[in-house]
Amino acid sequence: MGETTPLHLDDPIETLPGIGPKRAGLLANLGIATVRELLFHLPRDYQDRRRIMRIADAVKHKGESVTIEAKVVRARSMRLRRGMSMTIVELRDSSGDIKATFFGRGSLFRTFEPGARGLFTGVIGEYKGPSLKSPDYEMLSGDAEDRLNTGRVVPIYRLTQKLTQRMLRKWVACALQRLDPASIDDPLPERLRLEHGFLPAAEALQAAHFPDEMADGRAARKRFAYEELLAIQLGILSERAA
Repeated sequence: MGETTPLHLDDPIETLPGIGPKRAGLLANLGIATVRELLFHLPRDYQDRRRIMRIADAVKHKGESVTIEAKVVRARSMRLRRGMSMTIVELRDSSGDIKATFFGRGSLFRTFEPGARGLFTGVIGEYKGPSLKSPDYEMLSGDAEDRLNTGRVVPIYRLTQKLTQRMLRKWVACALQRLDPASIDDPLPERLRLEHGFLPAAEALQAAHFPDEMADGRAARKRFAYEELLAIQLGILSERAA
């Protein structure tokens, strides 16, 4: 199936690019086997990564999470003991330099071309000087709306072993982009939505995963929590009437 073919909620999760049998097995540990189950695996929280700091200011916030915009000066792989490796990326802006370190990911250095610019979000630490330890990053090659991991309000998902936030964000974004809107039934009547200020289901899914503001994401999750509670209550009433 081509990457532009519309998706439906009941399509198997392997329909999404980058998900083969192995990753499908990992997702199964989260109860995810279909596109529907992926999209209703809602974020447990959000982080606001829109405040971009100069490196000179960021290094003063040791132990805190910061976001910087910087140019790649050099990226290299280093061998460590016991066969481990790491990638070290030297970053620079007009105010100073900092390293980004990725332990256990020695081949990642190929991702960072000298001269390329990117957004990096991570905790300020020390590795032969100030460093960002295994930061989330987004290279600035596309439109701002395409940034999934930093420079915006980002979703934080419940994970299982060998799955990462980057993976989940990428797959969810792809599913939302390709989803056939006609496949989304809204179980909430319009009267109830208006009464509680809830978005329609399709818009709420987008807002739950990639909100413009923190409050938008929480409001969307509240809508789906209400929907779930209503379904439980209706089920109880149906059993009593039987």
